Amino acid sequence: DDDDDAPEAQAASASRVSDDCPRIITASDRLPDDVLCGRGVPIQRNPGNQRMHRIVESYRQQYKAASRMEKARLVHTVLRQIKEGGARFLRRLEGRNSDKEQWVEVDRDVEYEKVSHALRGPSIHKVDRQSTPDRAAPQDAARRRLEPHEAT
Repeated sequence: DDDDDAPEAQAASASRVSDDCPRIITASDRLPDDVLCGRGVPIQRNPGNQRMHRIVESYRQQYKAASRMEKARLVHTVLRQIKEGGARFLRRLEGRNSDKEQWVEVDRDVEYEKVSHALRGPSIHKVDRQSTPDRAAPQDAARRRLEPHEAT
């Protein structure tokens, strides 16, 4: 019966997303393992994104050494592992009811691209903003170049 309002039917329909009418997900409906698409510290600190990067990190070396065909298989393996337990890939809806965060699931191509990008990119766990000498190095180099001129 399509009009069944039983909780089981509601939960089942809530997990399906139609391309024509995506289900809006509020911040309170997000799951801890959901992966958020976007940029910035809040996205990086999201538990689902951190979990995704831990999983990606465990496959990174294998991915780098793999053939093109093996890389595609590895991306699908990582995706399956991320989605175990119901994790979803979500993007924030912009311009809608700005006082409430609203999210929708992305399509499979976007999920694939997010994981393959993470596998190709540098490890985010190796970047520590407080201990990264690269940020200060250009300024220090400029100071060192100026010091001899100031002394003479």
